[in-house]
Amino acid sequence: MIGSELGNCGLRPVGGKRRRRRVTPHLEPMEGRLCLSGLTPGLGVATPVNGSLMFVIDSDANGSSDISRPYGSDTDIPIFGDFTGSTLTNIGIYRPSTGTWAIDTKNNGSVGLVVSFGGPNWKPVTGDINGDGRTDLGLYDPNTGTWAFCTDLSGRVNLSFHYGGSRGDVPLLADFNHDGFDDPVIYNGGNWLVDTNSDRVPDQTYRFGGASLAPAGATPLAFDLYGTHDPVLALVAPQSNGQLNWYINPSRDGKNYQTYRLGLNGSTPYTGYFSTANSLFVNSATGADVAGAGSYGAPFKTITAAVNAATPGTTIRLASGGYSENVILNAKSNLKIVGTGMYSTVVSPASKDAFLVYMSSNIHFDDLWLRSAGTDGRGIVALGSSVVTNLIRTNDTRWIGLLAGGANGQVTTVTSRYSRFDGIQTISGVYLDDAAIGSFYGISASEIGFATDYTGDGAGLVVQGTSVARVDRSTFYHNRDCGVTANTGGRLEMSNSYSGNHIQGFGASLFNNSTGIFNNDTFANNGVTFGAVGGMNGIEFAYNFTGWGFVANSRFLNNTANGVFIESAPNQIQIVNNYFSGNWAGVTVFADQPQDINVLVKGNTFATPADATYETFGVTAIGSKAHMVLGGSGADQNTFDGFWDYRFVGLNHVGGLQNKELGCPDITVLGNVFRRKGQTISTSLAVAPC
Repeated sequence: MIGSELGNCGLRPVGGKRRRRRVTPHLEPMEGRLCLSGLTPGLGVATPVNGSLMFVIDSDANGSSDISRPYGSDTDIPIFGDFTGSTLTNIGIYRPSTGTWAIDTKNNGSVGLVVSFGGPNWKPVTGDINGDGRTDLGLYDPNTGTWAFCTDLSGRVNLSFHYGGSRGDVPLLADFNHDGFDDPVIYNGGNWLVDTNSDRVPDQTYRFGGASLAPAGATPLAFDLYGTHDPVLALVAPQSNGQLNWYINPSRDGKNYQTYRLGLNGSTPYTGYFSTANSLFVNSATGADVAGAGSYGAPFKTITAAVNAATPGTTIRLASGGYSENVILNAKSNLKIVGTGMYSTVVSPASKDAFLVYMSSNIHFDDLWLRSAGTDGRGIVALGSSVVTNLIRTNDTRWIGLLAGGANGQVTTVTSRYSRFDGIQTISGVYLDDAAIGSFYGISASEIGFATDYTGDGAGLVVQGTSVARVDRSTFYHNRDCGVTANTGGRLEMSNSYSGNHIQGFGASLFNNSTGIFNNDTFANNGVTFGAVGGMNGIEFAYNFTGWGFVANSRFLNNTANGVFIESAPNQIQIVNNYFSGNWAGVTVFADQPQDINVLVKGNTFATPADATYETFGVTAIGSKAHMVLGGSGADQNTFDGFWDYRFVGLNHVGGLQNKELGCPDITVLGNVFRRKGQTISTSLAVAPC
């Protein structure tokens, strides 16, 4: 069974002792703080009993049911979802004979909403297909693969498409790409086919199930078991003993990690958010800030009132709608503030901060749009606190999406997952000012800085002072200035991420005594004007850089200036096992500053079209203070392919007479491979004389 230890991301298997499992196999140090960021679902079954359906719910997944409610008849198909945009799941039924949907919107066993939509040939499928925070009525025709949705409860088809339609296809909806919209999924015989980009072709495929695991008649489910917005795959299968087994695959790797028992053969399994324990509800349209408010039926009107009433361990649940407040959390602990979606629950004060978190611990924000478009508008400001964000959005915020820094000697920690710090008008998506430690997984900080009064000192992510940022599987795309920046003593560790298409800035820029460690990243298409003077770099170690740099296993593609540009490096920068193609130059060392530049370049591939009409370089170096070791033996050799003569390695060869006055660089050329159109080029033609 799934025990109370679920809060530690653990599962208890049937008949066995406890085993701990990772939710995902990436960034293990981050995962511990990401568990239970949002709501966690209960598991339930609807069972035909004496002519009706009995809905039984284990709302805290501890192995015993705590809600039991009859609803509908035994010939109805049970349905579930948040049809009112309250964060709470409603039960209901679909009656195929008449196409009638009847939903318990008050969660008290009564029929609160009736909609006519469908008929005998359709199967119900529910989810939030349009991102408005409310579950939509969906229908699937198994004969044609047609999906039809009513997104406004009017009974009319607002959206339809074709996906699937093969014999045995089962339709599902879940958000697999963390964009706030549920994606259509087809399950068939152990294959899970997910369409996240609406082209009606599966772009994510998984294998879990089939005859070896679950017999025919198993019900597939995809749901957010851990509150991290990573759907798990589950199969609920009838057993010879008359019970239902739930086989659960958290990491979507095809393995059955745990088994849970709930329900009898013939029951319909489902999941949802049914528990109201330790919850305060807020609804800006129907609520009131009065004594005794905060229940599902009588919510608060403002977030501030709920925060003031909250005690440690409370989940503040915000209904879909707008909240024009500046919310302050001062000396609070162990709170979750959860909305219905990052397009549907919008916190939009007239100016300044949507949320100020001061000297508080373990504050979680989930499923929200923070839109502070007025003067000094910021989404979240965290000072001397610990904060977690999961699936939040900051589009149209004026100044900064997330600002973190220490206070009163207290370091701030920030953990963000699947959050979109996009669309900031003037400065930065994320700004770690000083004494902040940030872990960022699957975030984006893109389309930033396009207001007419942009100040020019921002980026997608800024790390400075004594702050540290660890970034994995994230995207920094099409900012006016840089993708990521480290300044003063800031430390930036970035892996498996993309930073590109920035207009007036670089993929990454590093200044002063900062540290930049990059592994398996892509820096591409930065800048708009090709060439040494007007172009932009993938990574730039700036004129005053005195820190440490390591660049490995990354790709530098079509940057309009250099893949990597180094203007200062008293400590050796290592550039190892990268791929450079289409840049004006792969690596440039430009020693026009007082500091020496020390660089190791080995194991890289530098490529350019052999018939290119424009001049490109593999490696260039200018100035006697440039010290470079280029290549080595075996795997340490660099490979250069397609450059013009003397452009494979250009030593003090370009830039005019003023650069020749800087003197010849100190380069040790070891083993390297130089070729063009499949032919080996001699070192004497590949390396320019100085």
